[in-house]
Amino acid sequence: MLHAQLSPSGSKRWLACPGSVRLSEGLTRESNAAAERGTEEHERAAAILNGALLECSEDVVDYVTVVRNAMSQRGAVAMIEQRVALNEHIFGTADALIFHKRTLSVFDLKTGRTPVDAMGNTQLMIYAAAALRTFPDMAKKVRQIELCIVQPHAHGVQRVFLQRSHLDAQIAGIMMMASRALTDDAPLIAGDHCLFCPAASTCPVRKNEIVQSAK
Repeated sequence: MLHAQLSPSGSKRWLACPGSVRLSEGLTRESNAAAERGTEEHERAAAILNGALLECSEDVVDYVTVVRNAMSQRGAVAMIEQRVALNEHIFGTADALIFHKRTLSVFDLKTGRTPVDAMGNTQLMIYAAAALRTFPDMAKKVRQIELCIVQPHAHGVQRVFLQRSHLDAQIAGIMMMASRALTDDAPLIAGDHCLFCPAASTCPVRKNEIVQSAK
């Protein structure tokens, strides 16, 4: 599968450290048991929402319930594991999208235990903007965006509502930073986001920060 240079799921990292995009080219993060289980649970949830007769696990039951409730609205158009693109560099697969009247809802299942906030979540905002671009006919009526994260081992269910004009303003800023991240001289900036960077072990700025903190 083709991977995006600027993936929505990695947006927190590349927005904070534009240089990480070039530095991590060709690198992938090593998988672990938690990540593999997360992939399995996402696949299970998608299969159930698409009609498979599978038992809901503890990790997905709340997510499946929330999305099913949204799907049951009269006139709702649901898309499960839907690939969307903002441009040739920024694309990815949203867990679930639902167009209903004047609202686009973006749902994301998080199976990890590190809390992830829906407020200001760039991953979900990018998915929303990409969905509007990918499906222009349905996008014409959309005036409100719902961002919903279901994280059973942390915050539970979180919902944030944005006006479309606010989303457009946020995406304009993200696109400016994305352009910067694609330049050869994009800066490397260390921080909490390094934890999820494939190039963390070779990053000179990260290494220097570790050395300085050890003094």
